Amino acid sequence: MRLALVVSLFFVALTSCKTVPRKSSPTSPGPTRFEEPQEGPEPVISQQIDTKPEKFGLLFSGGGVRTWSYITILKEMQKYKMPIVAAAGVEWGAIVAGVFAQNVSANEVEWELSKFKRADEWLDYIKKSLEKKSIAKAKIPFACASLNLRNQTSYILNKGQLDALIPLCLPALGVIKPHSQSVASMGDMTSLVQFLKNTGATKIILINAISPRSGKPHGSGVESAENQLWIQSASALNKKAAGVDEIIEIDLANIPVERFDLRRSVMNASVPLAKDQLKRIANKYGF
Repeated sequence: MRLALVVSLFFVALTSCKTVPRKSSPTSPGPTRFEEPQEGPEPVISQQIDTKPEKFGLLFSGGGVRTWSYITILKEMQKYKMPIVAAAGVEWGAIVAGVFAQNVSANEVEWELSKFKRADEWLDYIKKSLEKKSIAKAKIPFACASLNLRNQTSYILNKGQLDALIPLCLPALGVIKPHSQSVASMGDMTSLVQFLKNTGATKIILINAISPRSGKPHGSGVESAENQLWIQSASALNKKAAGVDEIIEIDLANIPVERFDLRRSVMNASVPLAKDQLKRIANKYGF
C-alpha cells in the first residue's frame, strides 16, 4: 500500500508541472555582404582651350608711292577675315592707316588714294579727301608719328581731324617738304607699337615698303641726301622694333619713292608678294 501511495504522488507531481517555453535567443546577424561598385565610364575632365583669335594692330611704314602696295595687303587680309583692331603709320603709310581706320575697308583706301594726282598738290588732296573725318568717329583707333623740327620732338598724334593731323605726319625728304615745321617721324616705331598694344592688339604686324637689302637707291641717287634718309629708315625697320610680331616686306626697289606716276605699277607688282606673305601669316594664326 505504501508503494501504491508513492506511485500515485509521483504521477500527481508530474502532471501538475507546467512546461515553461524556452526563450528563443535573438537571431545573430550573418556576415555583411558588400556589393562591388559597378565600373562605369571614367569621368571626362573638360579642358577649356582658349580659341579666341588674335587681334591685330597694323603698323604701316613710309615709302612714298610704294605705299600703294598696302592696298593689296589690306585686300588679302580681308579675304582671310583677320580681325584688325587698330592702325598706325608714318609718311604715306599714315594716310593708308588713317583712311582704313575710318571704315576698316581696303576698298575705301583704294578709292581715296585714287583721287591723288600730283605730288605738288598733296595738301589740297588731303584737305578734300580727309575733310570732316574725325579720329573719334573712326571704327578703330588710329595714330601717326610726327617730328617737329623746331623743338626736335617726336609726337604720336591720335586725336582730332585727319585733315589736320596727316599733314604733320606726311612730309619726307625728297618727296614732300615740311609742313608747319613738321615731318614724318620715320624712326619712331617703338612708340607706335606701344600705341597699338594699348588699344588691345595682341599681335603687331609691320607692313614695310622700304627694304634695305636690294642696294638700289630709294630716291634720286645712292649718295643723295634723300637716299641716305631712306636707307637709315629702312635699316631701322629691318631691326624689327620691340613688340613687332610679324613683318610683311614689299620689295619694290626698282620703283623710286617719289614716282607717283607709277602707282598702278606698284599695285600690280605687289600682288604676288602680298598673297604669299598673307598666306603664311593666315596659316600661322589659323585663318
